[in-house]
Amino acid sequence: MRKNSFSGASCSEKHGHGLLKKRKTFMAIMLVLCLFGITLTSCTDSAKSTGELSSGEDITGNYDNYDDSGSGMSDGISSYDFFLRNEEGNYIYGEIILPEYAGSGTVSGESSKAGAIPLVFMAHGFRGTLNSGGGRELAERLAKAGIAAVRIDFNPYIITEKEASRISGLISSSEHAANVLYDTENRPEYERTDIYTLKDMCDYSCLAIDYALQNYNIDRERVGIYGRSMGGRLAMIMANENTGDYDFKAMTLIAPAGDAGAMVYYMGGSKRWNEMKKEAAENGYVEKQTLLLEPEWFEQFEAYDPSETGSKFGDKPVLLYYNTKDNVVRPKTSLKCAKGYSNAEIHKVTTDDGHGYEMSYEKSDLKEKIMTRTVEFFKDTL
Repeated sequence: MRKNSFSGASCSEKHGHGLLKKRKTFMAIMLVLCLFGITLTSCTDSAKSTGELSSGEDITGNYDNYDDSGSGMSDGISSYDFFLRNEEGNYIYGEIILPEYAGSGTVSGESSKAGAIPLVFMAHGFRGTLNSGGGRELAERLAKAGIAAVRIDFNPYIITEKEASRISGLISSSEHAANVLYDTENRPEYERTDIYTLKDMCDYSCLAIDYALQNYNIDRERVGIYGRSMGGRLAMIMANENTGDYDFKAMTLIAPAGDAGAMVYYMGGSKRWNEMKKEAAENGYVEKQTLLLEPEWFEQFEAYDPSETGSKFGDKPVLLYYNTKDNVVRPKTSLKCAKGYSNAEIHKVTTDDGHGYEMSYEKSDLKEKIMTRTVEFFKDTL
Protein backbone atom coordinates (compact mmCIF):
# COMPACT_ATOMS: atom_id res chain seq x y z
CA MET A 1 0.00 0.00 0.00
CA ARG A 2 1.25 3.50 -0.83
CA LYS A 3 2.26 5.94 1.84
CA ASN A 4 -0.56 8.43 2.50
CA SER A 5 1.00 11.84 1.93
CA PHE A 6 -1.99 13.75 3.33
CA SER A 7 -2.02 14.32 7.08
CA GLY A 8 -5.54 13.59 8.26
CA ALA A 9 -6.83 12.86 4.78
CA SER A 10 -8.58 9.59 4.16
CA CYS A 11 -10.49 7.88 1.41
CA SER A 12 -14.10 7.22 2.26
CA GLU A 13 -17.22 5.92 0.59
CA LYS A 14 -18.94 7.71 -2.28
CA HIS A 15 -21.97 9.80 -1.43
CA GLY A 16 -24.85 9.61 -3.84
CA HIS A 17 -23.06 9.72 -7.20
CA GLY A 18 -23.22 6.06 -8.21
CA LEU A 19 -20.58 6.13 -10.93
CA LEU A 20 -17.99 4.45 -8.77
CA LYS A 21 -18.23 2.08 -5.84
CA LYS A 22 -16.37 2.49 -2.54
CA ARG A 23 -13.24 4.61 -2.81
CA LYS A 24 -10.21 2.32 -2.58
CA THR A 25 -6.46 2.58 -2.72
CA PHE A 26 -5.65 1.75 -6.32
CA MET A 27 -3.61 -1.37 -6.98
CA ALA A 28 -0.76 -1.29 -9.46
CA ILE A 29 -2.62 -3.44 -11.98
CA MET A 30 -1.14 -2.39 -15.27
CA LEU A 31 -2.76 -3.25 -18.56
CA VAL A 32 -0.97 -1.98 -21.62
CA LEU A 33 -3.59 -2.27 -24.36
CA CYS A 34 -1.22 -1.25 -27.08
CA LEU A 35 2.08 0.56 -27.33
CA PHE A 36 2.24 3.00 -30.20
CA GLY A 37 4.25 1.61 -33.08
CA ILE A 38 3.40 -1.96 -32.07
CA THR A 39 0.94 -3.73 -34.32
CA LEU A 40 -2.36 -4.98 -32.94
CA THR A 41 -1.17 -8.53 -33.57
CA SER A 42 1.90 -8.18 -31.38
CA CYS A 43 -0.21 -6.71 -28.56
CA THR A 44 -2.73 -9.50 -28.83
CA ASP A 45 -0.10 -12.24 -28.94
CA SER A 46 1.59 -10.82 -25.86
CA ALA A 47 -1.67 -10.69 -23.95
CA LYS A 48 -2.47 -14.29 -24.78
CA SER A 49 0.90 -15.51 -23.61
CA THR A 50 0.75 -13.54 -20.36
CA GLY A 51 -2.72 -14.64 -19.23
CA GLU A 52 -4.74 -13.06 -16.46
CA LEU A 53 -3.36 -10.03 -14.67
CA SER A 54 -2.65 -9.98 -10.97
CA SER A 55 -1.47 -7.10 -8.84
CA GLY A 56 1.75 -5.57 -10.16
CA GLU A 57 1.84 -7.50 -13.46
CA ASP A 58 1.60 -5.87 -16.86
CA ILE A 59 1.08 -6.83 -20.48
CA THR A 60 3.54 -5.29 -22.93
CA GLY A 61 4.22 -5.40 -26.63
CA ASN A 62 7.27 -7.02 -28.17
CA TYR A 63 9.85 -4.24 -28.20
CA ASP A 64 12.29 -6.37 -30.18
CA ASN A 65 9.93 -6.09 -33.15
CA TYR A 66 9.46 -2.37 -32.69
CA ASP A 67 9.45 -0.38 -35.93
CA ASP A 68 9.86 3.34 -35.48
CA SER A 69 8.67 4.01 -39.02
CA GLY A 70 5.07 4.05 -37.82
CA SER A 71 5.50 6.07 -34.66
CA GLY A 72 5.56 9.56 -36.11
CA MET A 73 8.64 10.26 -33.98
CA SER A 74 11.95 11.48 -35.36
CA ASP A 75 15.37 12.64 -34.18
CA GLY A 76 15.99 9.38 -32.37
CA ILE A 77 13.00 9.37 -30.01
CA SER A 78 10.06 7.00 -29.64
CA SER A 79 6.53 7.33 -28.30
CA TYR A 80 4.55 4.60 -26.52
CA ASP A 81 0.90 4.85 -25.44
CA PHE A 82 -0.41 2.86 -22.51
CA PHE A 83 -3.41 2.37 -20.24
CA LEU A 84 -3.16 1.68 -16.52
CA ARG A 85 -6.15 -0.15 -15.09
CA ASN A 86 -7.22 0.68 -11.56
CA GLU A 87 -8.96 -1.62 -9.13
CA GLU A 88 -12.41 -0.46 -10.18
CA GLY A 89 -11.80 -1.33 -13.81
CA ASN A 90 -11.33 2.21 -15.14
CA TYR A 91 -8.35 3.22 -17.23
CA ILE A 92 -5.72 5.93 -16.96
CA TYR A 93 -4.33 6.89 -20.36
CA GLY A 94 -0.70 7.89 -20.65
CA GLU A 95 2.25 8.29 -22.96
CA ILE A 96 5.97 7.88 -22.48
CA ILE A 97 8.42 9.52 -24.86
CA LEU A 98 12.07 8.56 -24.66
CA PRO A 99 15.24 8.03 -26.68
CA GLU A 100 14.95 5.04 -29.03
CA TYR A 101 17.77 3.14 -27.37
CA ALA A 102 15.89 3.14 -24.02
CA GLY A 103 12.83 1.41 -25.45
CA SER A 104 14.46 -1.62 -27.01
CA GLY A 105 13.49 -4.14 -24.36
CA THR A 106 11.63 -4.80 -21.15
CA VAL A 107 13.92 -4.21 -18.21
CA SER A 108 13.50 -5.40 -14.64
CA GLY A 109 15.74 -6.09 -11.68
CA GLU A 110 18.25 -3.77 -10.07
CA SER A 111 17.29 -0.16 -9.45
CA SER A 112 20.35 1.29 -11.17
CA LYS A 113 21.14 -0.39 -14.51
CA ALA A 114 24.02 0.02 -16.95
CA GLY A 115 23.11 2.63 -19.55
CA ALA A 116 19.92 3.57 -17.75
CA ILE A 117 18.51 7.06 -18.38
CA PRO A 118 16.75 9.57 -16.13
CA LEU A 119 12.96 10.01 -16.03
CA VAL A 120 10.72 13.03 -15.52
CA PHE A 121 7.09 12.62 -14.51
CA MET A 122 4.92 15.48 -15.82
CA ALA A 123 1.67 16.52 -14.10
CA HIS A 124 -1.04 18.65 -15.71
CA GLY A 125 -3.35 21.10 -13.94
CA PHE A 126 -7.00 21.19 -12.88
CA ARG A 127 -9.25 19.84 -15.64
CA GLY A 128 -6.24 19.60 -17.95
CA THR A 129 -4.88 16.73 -20.03
CA LEU A 130 -1.45 15.24 -20.59
CA ASN A 131 -1.04 17.60 -23.57
CA SER A 132 -2.06 20.78 -21.75
CA GLY A 133 0.45 23.61 -21.54
CA GLY A 134 2.71 22.26 -24.26
CA GLY A 135 3.09 18.94 -22.46
CA ARG A 136 3.86 16.81 -25.48
CA GLU A 137 6.35 19.26 -26.98
CA LEU A 138 8.24 19.51 -23.69
CA ALA A 139 8.27 15.71 -23.37
CA GLU A 140 9.73 15.41 -26.87
CA ARG A 141 12.43 17.96 -26.03
CA LEU A 142 13.35 16.05 -22.88
CA ALA A 143 13.58 12.80 -24.84
CA LYS A 144 15.85 14.40 -27.42
CA ALA A 145 18.09 15.42 -24.51
CA GLY A 146 18.30 11.82 -23.31
CA ILE A 147 15.59 12.02 -20.63
CA ALA A 148 12.44 9.88 -20.63
CA ALA A 149 9.21 11.77 -19.97
CA VAL A 150 5.96 10.14 -18.87
CA ARG A 151 2.57 11.91 -18.75
CA ILE A 152 -0.96 10.80 -17.93
CA ASP A 153 -4.54 12.04 -17.93
CA PHE A 154 -5.71 12.06 -14.32
CA ASN A 155 -9.39 11.78 -15.27
CA PRO A 156 -10.07 8.01 -15.69
CA TYR A 157 -11.89 6.51 -18.67
CA ILE A 158 -14.89 4.27 -18.08
CA ILE A 159 -14.45 1.58 -20.71
CA THR A 160 -15.18 -2.11 -20.71
CA GLU A 161 -12.57 -4.71 -21.56
CA LYS A 162 -14.24 -5.17 -24.95
CA GLU A 163 -14.14 -1.44 -25.65
CA ALA A 164 -10.55 -1.34 -24.45
CA SER A 165 -9.62 -3.99 -27.03
CA ARG A 166 -11.36 -2.00 -29.76
CA ILE A 167 -9.51 1.17 -28.75
CA SER A 168 -6.31 -0.86 -28.90
CA GLY A 169 -7.05 -1.68 -32.52
CA LEU A 170 -7.82 1.93 -33.36
CA ILE A 171 -4.60 3.08 -31.70
CA SER A 172 -2.53 0.67 -33.76
CA SER A 173 -3.86 2.12 -36.99
CA SER A 174 -3.99 5.82 -36.05
CA GLU A 175 -1.38 8.53 -35.85
CA HIS A 176 -1.65 8.73 -32.08
CA ALA A 177 -3.88 7.37 -29.34
CA ALA A 178 -5.07 10.85 -28.40
CA ASN A 179 -6.66 11.13 -31.85
CA VAL A 180 -8.95 8.30 -30.80
CA LEU A 181 -9.53 9.23 -27.17
CA TYR A 182 -10.14 12.94 -27.71
CA ASP A 183 -12.24 12.59 -30.86
CA THR A 184 -15.36 14.65 -30.07
CA GLU A 185 -17.55 12.33 -32.16
CA ASN A 186 -16.44 9.37 -30.01
CA ARG A 187 -16.39 11.22 -26.69
CA PRO A 188 -19.74 9.82 -25.43
CA GLU A 189 -18.40 6.31 -26.00
CA TYR A 190 -15.32 7.00 -23.91
CA GLU A 191 -16.95 8.42 -20.83
CA ARG A 192 -14.86 9.74 -17.97
CA THR A 193 -15.47 9.34 -14.26
CA ASP A 194 -14.82 13.09 -13.86
CA ILE A 195 -13.73 12.25 -10.31
CA TYR A 196 -10.22 12.29 -8.90
CA THR A 197 -8.74 13.61 -5.67
CA LEU A 198 -5.20 14.62 -4.83
CA LYS A 199 -4.62 11.17 -3.39
CA ASP A 200 -5.87 9.62 -6.64
CA MET A 201 -3.45 11.83 -8.54
CA CYS A 202 -0.61 10.58 -6.35
CA ASP A 203 -1.68 6.96 -6.82
CA TYR A 204 -1.97 7.30 -10.59
CA SER A 205 1.36 9.10 -10.79
CA CYS A 206 3.04 6.25 -8.92
CA LEU A 207 1.45 3.71 -11.27
CA ALA A 208 2.87 5.60 -14.25
CA ILE A 209 6.34 5.90 -12.74
CA ASP A 210 6.27 2.22 -11.75
CA TYR A 211 5.26 1.32 -15.30
CA ALA A 212 8.15 3.31 -16.77
CA LEU A 213 10.67 1.78 -14.36
CA GLN A 214 9.50 -1.76 -14.99
CA ASN A 215 9.34 -1.58 -18.78
CA TYR A 216 12.16 0.72 -19.90
CA ASN A 217 15.82 1.20 -19.07
CA ILE A 218 15.20 3.91 -16.48
CA ASP A 219 17.46 4.70 -13.53
CA ARG A 220 15.32 4.78 -10.39
CA GLU A 221 17.91 6.96 -8.70
CA ARG A 222 17.49 9.73 -11.30
CA VAL A 223 13.79 10.59 -11.27
CA GLY A 224 12.57 14.17 -11.47
CA ILE A 225 9.10 15.72 -11.40
CA TYR A 226 7.44 18.58 -13.30
CA GLY A 227 4.09 20.16 -12.49
CA ARG A 228 2.06 23.13 -13.59
CA SER A 229 -0.81 24.73 -11.65
CA MET A 230 -2.65 22.03 -9.64
CA GLY A 231 -0.11 19.58 -11.05
CA GLY A 232 2.49 21.77 -9.34
CA ARG A 233 0.78 21.18 -6.01
CA LEU A 234 0.88 17.45 -6.71
CA ALA A 235 4.58 17.65 -7.62
CA MET A 236 5.35 19.47 -4.37
CA ILE A 237 3.47 16.89 -2.30
CA MET A 238 5.19 13.97 -3.99
CA ALA A 239 8.64 15.56 -3.84
CA ASN A 240 8.32 16.70 -0.22
CA GLU A 241 6.98 13.35 0.99
CA ASN A 242 8.91 10.97 -1.29
CA THR A 243 5.55 9.59 -2.37
CA GLY A 244 5.86 6.05 -3.69
CA ASP A 245 9.25 5.81 -1.99
CA TYR A 246 10.78 7.76 -4.87
CA ASP A 247 13.65 10.06 -3.97
CA PHE A 248 12.91 12.78 -6.50
CA LYS A 249 16.17 14.54 -7.37
CA ALA A 250 14.84 17.73 -8.95
CA MET A 251 11.57 19.56 -9.54
CA THR A 252 10.23 22.14 -11.98
CA LEU A 253 7.10 24.13 -11.12
CA ILE A 254 5.08 26.37 -13.42
CA ALA A 255 2.61 28.52 -11.45
CA PRO A 256 2.17 25.96 -8.66
CA ALA A 257 -1.16 26.07 -6.81
CA GLY A 258 0.74 24.95 -3.74
CA ASP A 259 -0.36 27.01 -0.76
CA ALA A 260 -3.46 26.91 1.45
CA GLY A 261 -5.28 29.64 -0.43
CA ALA A 262 -4.54 28.72 -4.04
CA MET A 263 -7.62 26.62 -4.80
CA VAL A 264 -9.82 28.70 -2.49
CA TYR A 265 -8.99 31.72 -4.63
CA TYR A 266 -9.56 29.73 -7.83
CA MET A 267 -13.01 28.61 -6.66
CA GLY A 268 -14.08 32.20 -5.98
CA GLY A 269 -13.01 32.91 -2.42
CA SER A 270 -13.65 31.55 1.06
CA LYS A 271 -17.43 32.04 0.98
CA ARG A 272 -17.81 30.16 -2.30
CA TRP A 273 -15.35 27.47 -1.14
CA ASN A 274 -17.44 26.81 1.96
CA GLU A 275 -20.64 26.76 -0.08
CA MET A 276 -19.12 24.17 -2.42
CA LYS A 277 -17.93 22.08 0.53
CA LYS A 278 -21.43 22.11 1.98
CA GLU A 279 -23.00 21.11 -1.34
CA ALA A 280 -20.49 18.28 -1.73
CA ALA A 281 -21.25 17.04 1.79
CA GLU A 282 -25.00 17.09 1.15
CA ASN A 283 -25.06 15.69 -2.39
CA GLY A 284 -21.88 13.62 -2.57
CA TYR A 285 -20.18 16.01 -4.96
CA VAL A 286 -20.24 19.50 -6.42
CA GLU A 287 -19.52 20.19 -10.08
CA LYS A 288 -16.77 22.55 -11.18
CA GLN A 289 -15.96 22.83 -14.88
CA THR A 290 -17.28 19.30 -15.56
CA LEU A 291 -15.28 17.74 -12.70
CA LEU A 292 -17.18 16.28 -9.74
CA LEU A 293 -15.55 17.34 -6.50
CA GLU A 294 -16.32 15.05 -3.57
CA PRO A 295 -15.94 15.88 0.14
CA GLU A 296 -12.56 14.10 0.08
CA TRP A 297 -11.35 16.51 -2.58
CA PHE A 298 -11.83 19.46 -0.22
CA GLU A 299 -10.59 17.55 2.84
CA GLN A 300 -7.31 16.66 1.17
CA PHE A 301 -6.63 20.22 0.05
CA GLU A 302 -7.24 21.53 3.55
CA ALA A 303 -5.30 18.76 5.30
CA TYR A 304 -1.93 19.36 3.66
CA ASP A 305 -0.18 22.57 2.61
CA PRO A 306 2.97 21.65 0.64
CA SER A 307 4.26 25.21 0.73
CA GLU A 308 4.88 24.64 4.45
CA THR A 309 6.84 21.40 4.07
CA GLY A 310 9.44 22.29 1.46
CA SER A 311 12.24 21.71 3.98
CA LYS A 312 11.60 17.97 3.58
CA PHE A 313 12.98 18.28 0.04
CA GLY A 314 16.31 19.31 1.52
CA ASP A 315 18.71 21.23 -0.67
CA LYS A 316 17.69 19.50 -3.88
CA PRO A 317 17.15 21.91 -6.79
CA VAL A 318 13.83 23.50 -7.74
CA LEU A 319 13.12 25.54 -10.88
CA LEU A 320 10.05 27.79 -10.68
CA TYR A 321 8.31 30.19 -13.08
CA TYR A 322 5.59 32.68 -12.24
CA ASN A 323 3.81 35.32 -14.31
CA THR A 324 3.11 38.77 -12.89
CA LYS A 325 -0.15 38.72 -14.88
CA ASP A 326 -1.29 35.24 -13.86
CA ASN A 327 -4.96 35.59 -12.90
CA VAL A 328 -5.44 31.95 -11.85
CA VAL A 329 -2.48 31.21 -9.57
CA ARG A 330 -1.48 34.55 -8.12
CA PRO A 331 2.21 35.53 -8.10
CA LYS A 332 2.24 35.63 -4.30
CA THR A 333 1.20 31.97 -4.23
CA SER A 334 4.02 30.94 -6.56
CA LEU A 335 6.51 32.98 -4.54
CA LYS A 336 5.36 31.42 -1.26
CA CYS A 337 5.90 28.00 -2.80
CA ALA A 338 9.37 29.00 -4.01
CA LYS A 339 10.39 30.37 -0.61
CA GLY A 340 9.61 27.02 0.97
CA TYR A 341 12.65 25.52 -0.76
CA SER A 342 16.27 26.27 0.11
CA ASN A 343 17.61 25.77 -3.41
CA ALA A 344 15.06 27.40 -5.72
CA GLU A 345 15.84 29.10 -9.01
CA ILE A 346 13.01 31.61 -9.51
CA HIS A 347 12.07 33.20 -12.84
CA LYS A 348 9.62 36.08 -13.07
CA VAL A 349 7.92 36.54 -16.45
CA THR A 350 5.30 38.95 -17.71
CA THR A 351 2.87 37.96 -20.44
CA ASP A 352 -0.73 38.76 -21.26
CA ASP A 353 -1.28 35.02 -21.72
CA GLY A 354 -2.00 34.88 -17.99
CA HIS A 355 -1.97 31.32 -16.69
CA GLY A 356 -0.93 29.90 -20.07
CA TYR A 357 2.66 31.24 -20.10
CA GLU A 358 2.50 30.94 -23.92
CA MET A 359 3.39 27.27 -23.51
CA SER A 360 0.71 26.20 -26.01
CA TYR A 361 1.72 28.76 -28.64
CA GLU A 362 3.15 27.36 -31.86
CA LYS A 363 5.94 29.92 -31.68
CA SER A 364 6.87 32.03 -28.69
CA ASP A 365 10.12 33.43 -27.37
CA LEU A 366 8.85 32.94 -23.82
CA LYS A 367 7.89 29.32 -24.45
CA GLU A 368 11.29 28.73 -25.98
CA LYS A 369 13.04 30.17 -22.93
CA ILE A 370 10.97 28.18 -20.43
CA MET A 371 11.24 24.87 -22.27
CA THR A 372 14.94 25.29 -23.04
CA ARG A 373 15.76 26.12 -19.43
CA THR A 374 13.57 23.26 -18.14
CA VAL A 375 15.40 20.74 -20.31
CA GLU A 376 18.80 22.16 -19.30
CA PHE A 377 17.77 22.07 -15.65
CA PHE A 378 16.86 18.38 -15.71
CA LYS A 379 19.97 17.53 -17.74
CA ASP A 380 22.12 19.20 -15.10
CA THR A 381 20.34 17.77 -12.05
CA LEU A 382 19.36 14.18 -12.99
